Amino acid sequence: MALFCFVIYNQISVKNDIAGLWTDFSSNFNHYHFGYLILCLCLLPLNVYLESYKWQKLMLPFQRLNHKSSLACILAGSFLSIITPARLGDFAGRMLYVEKGNRIKAVIATAIGSLSQHLILISIGLVGFIWIGTHILEIDPLVSYTFLLMSLIVFAILMLIYFNLEASAGFFQKIVWSEKWKKHLNVLKDVRFYTNKDLLKFIGISGARFCVYSSQFYLLLLFYGARIPVDMAFAGISANFLVQSGIPLPPALSVLLRTEFSLLIWSGFVENSLGIIMATISLWVINLILPAFIGMITMAKTDLLSSISYE
Repeated sequence: MALFCFVIYNQISVKNDIAGLWTDFSSNFNHYHFGYLILCLCLLPLNVYLESYKWQKLMLPFQRLNHKSSLACILAGSFLSIITPARLGDFAGRMLYVEKGNRIKAVIATAIGSLSQHLILISIGLVGFIWIGTHILEIDPLVSYTFLLMSLIVFAILMLIYFNLEASAGFFQKIVWSEKWKKHLNVLKDVRFYTNKDLLKFIGISGARFCVYSSQFYLLLLFYGARIPVDMAFAGISANFLVQSGIPLPPALSVLLRTEFSLLIWSGFVENSLGIIMATISLWVINLILPAFIGMITMAKTDLLSSISYE
């Protein structure tokens, strides 16, 4: 609530027109739109399940986690991540049901899962940025094409690393001079347990999560009366997620960044700025705060210190 009030106050300070802000919102908001909110909430279990399923498959070469344990890991990670930058607490939550001998291997699994998600964010997010640059910012086509070329090169390198993990691990071990770090990097040999079919599956799950998350955002925009054309909405959403993922901030600050970025892109085309703000913050509450609350209950029933101990 404090976060919401701060964002609203900031927008009022910028516009210096609280009456106009409320008028724009009330004229667009319609209580008959509650179906959009209900549908958005119905997508939450699917979003959590997909991440739980991906974690279960990531850990499969090292340890079999049942659906309940995998889900508990994800929910506990949601709770811990709300107080850490770049959601670092998410990793601690994932250790909840991981055996002590598999903790280092779980680091590899987490890294691969994160890389698969970032490949989706980068690929779709770059398309969104190019669309925004062409249709909204109207930047020079030469700049757009240069940006596109550089982006494709970076994306190709990441894909090459992702689908050649064992060779990439060997390369990193060769270029590191420190024997200490070479020893640490030796754990990268465990990437051999993942086949290209597994890696494709992780990308597929990550892509499905992105579709769910984006659809939730769009449904909330509709619920609050922020009528944005579909192509403009999804271009902004994809670019928004890419920007957020590239800046390591605590969740409370990342939602402020997402809100400001949304307003930067869409406020020039939609009068209902308050609707954009409320949709952005509501998405954060639904997809992070609600799972975090359930995760808190999960952790209360678990000997957490024993679970994450490395001794």
